[in-house]
Amino acid sequence: MTQAQLEAARRLQHAGAGLGVVELVGSLPLAGRGSLDPERVDDREMLRACVSALAYLARQLPAEQPPRRHRRRWRREPPPAAVRAPLDELVGAVWERRVRAGAGVRWRRVWEAMHAHGSLPPLDVVGPLRLDPVGTDLLRRVNQALGTAPDAVRARAGGVVRHRPGEPLGVPQPYLAWAVAAAEQRGLGVPSTDPGRPRGVPVAATLDRAIEELSWRAG
Repeated sequence: MTQAQLEAARRLQHAGAGLGVVELVGSLPLAGRGSLDPERVDDREMLRACVSALAYLARQLPAEQPPRRHRRRWRREPPPAAVRAPLDELVGAVWERRVRAGAGVRWRRVWEAMHAHGSLPPLDVVGPLRLDPVGTDLLRRVNQALGTAPDAVRARAGGVVRHRPGEPLGVPQPYLAWAVAAAEQRGLGVPSTDPGRPRGVPVAATLDRAIEELSWRAG
């Protein structure tokens, strides 16, 4: 057991996690890439330990049963209207939807790819928008840790991370000018240029969320 795993286990115990989850964090290989030094203790290394445990729990989730079909009369419904939200929030909804479906892409990488291709993804989002950037960042790490797991497992991994709305993320600074121009060109809501707007999820925030999710499941 590494020192990071020991510290993560200590934090879980302090948060009220059950013994089984605490032991799980200490017994699994660390997820993702990181330090090879077993003595290193920082937020990133502790997060790797927690992500490994969440990925393990995701593999244990029961397969979803297909919904029962009910016969009903067909009727024409009006198409849902797209939410006229700022571009950064619309892209945030697309990012969250992709991660909930099993993707492991980072927030910055989403903007990097759009900028490189000079295009935006489909942005018709049925609202209101209630984004969960921290939970999405945690879940994309869990998806990465699942690696070659079947698509069905990755798609239901969202069951280990609850949806809890928080402050939306802004456009990463290198792509902000492009995003503003793209929004204006397409008649979309202009993304926030507030310098105080978070433009990524701090590792410490994702670690705190991982501790909460593991402690909640233990309770």
